[in-house]
Parts: sequence; structure tokens; C-alpha cells
Amino acid sequence: NVRRDLAALFHHLALSLRRVVRFEFLLLILHDAAEKRMRLDVYEASDQPQPGVLATRGVPLEESPAGWVFEHQQPLFLDHLENEQRWPSVTALLRARGVRSILYLPLTTAINRVGAMGFGSHNPGAYSGEDIDFLRKVAAQVAVSVLLLAGAGLFIRTLFHLERIPLR
Repeated sequence: NVRRDLAALFHHLALSLRRVVRFEFLLLILHDAAEKRMRLDVYEASDQPQPGVLATRGVPLEESPAGWVFEHQQPLFLDHLENEQRWPSVTALLRARGVRSILYLPLTTAINRVGAMGFGSHNPGAYSGEDIDFLRKVAAQVAVSVLLLAGAGLFIRTLFHLERIPLR
């Protein structure tokens, strides 16, 4: 299952990154091209032992900070979430979880835009310019990993389907 593999990837990533960057939430938000929505697929929270795997309907691009990041292909650092007026439904959910600042980064490979990755903190102004530069490099690697996992899942499903077709 691709979602389960993505959750495992994010869990291990979070364990490693927590040694160098402080965050309480790690989000994987994938672009659903057919629906033109940003879909939260996996979240990792420091207060939960296992990553959450979601199958959300998603949010239209224009109603999501991750959608803005996806469209503009630029990081977005909301350093004081309580002051943020754009994207009210998403920021209300984040604030309800105690997020005071969040950094969104594009997940992009040389040929594909995949989605966005979010780092949420209970502290306002949690990320420095150095953190952002470092996490941009991490996001580039995560984008490749997400595409590889998705491609592997498609390949396995195709093989399974072909095995069930009788050869003449």
C-alpha cells in the first residue's frame, strides 16, 4: 500500500530530522490533479506514536497554503499563524492543534510537481533562514522518494492485474 509506505517514510524522516530541526508536526500534502485539490495524505505529530494516514477529500488549491506553494513553487513561512488571514479553514485547523508557525515547502522533481511538505511548530517564528535552506534540500529528496513509491505501487498493481489476465 503506497499510503502505508509513505507513512513509514515520513515516520523515519521525522525521527531523523528532529535531531537537527525542531517541529511538532510534519505534513505531506499531495496534489490531486484530477480534482485540482491539495490532499493531506500523511501527518506525523510528536504527540502520537504512529504517523497518521489520511484519505482526505482535500482542499481546493486557492484555499490552501500548500496550494499556494504548489502553484508558486516557493517556500511559505507563516511565522505567526494567529495573524494569518488567508486560508481561514486550514489555519483554523492548525491553530486548533496548537501550531503557532508553519513552513511549507514545494515537493518538486526535475519533471514533476508532487505537492508540498509542511513543518509545524508550537513556537512562533520557529524557523531560521538556515533551517529553510536545509529543509528545501530535504524536500527535494522527499519529492523523488514520493514519486518512486507511487511509481512502485502502480507497477505492482499493473503486474498483479496482468497476472490475472489469461494468456492465449
